[in-house]
Amino acid sequence: MYCARSGYSCETKFFLIGRLPNSYRNDIALLTLDSPVEFSSVISPVCLHDNVTHGYVGKDVVTAGWGRTYYKGPKSPVLQKVTLQLKSLDDCRKNLGVQSPGGVPDHYICAWAPNRDSCAGDSGGPLMLAEDGCQIGVVSWGIGCATNTYGVYTRISSFRDWIDKNKVRF
Repeated sequence: MYCARSGYSCETKFFLIGRLPNSYRNDIALLTLDSPVEFSSVISPVCLHDNVTHGYVGKDVVTAGWGRTYYKGPKSPVLQKVTLQLKSLDDCRKNLGVQSPGGVPDHYICAWAPNRDSCAGDSGGPLMLAEDGCQIGVVSWGIGCATNTYGVYTRISSFRDWIDKNKVRF
């Protein structure tokens, strides 16, 4: 497995116990690299927010990736980023409605902006608060790309205990 475009190879991946194959439930993993990371002006550790509360609704968030540039389009050869707005979970559930038969559980957060979105190939990428760059989510799923439906992201704070417990294993 090759990790993004960093030049580092992944040695192992560790999924949350309870993750169901072909399901978005507990959609989060930790990766171990085959060698230590050398930090630079373009590679740095990420800060993780402990909690994302109602106070963040409407705030600008940024996601980035090398995924498709439009639905069924080509993957991007360069890192793309897009600014979206964080939506409330209630609004997200209303927006997705029957298009999400399993509903949108509490361990997700949603973001959206007109004609902007993450897309296929961006899954696993970060969702960060624009104001401080701290990661609050992981790209999980959506309906198409840049449609009128919200993008759905795994909420980091819901898995923070698991992350903290398991990151020392690596």
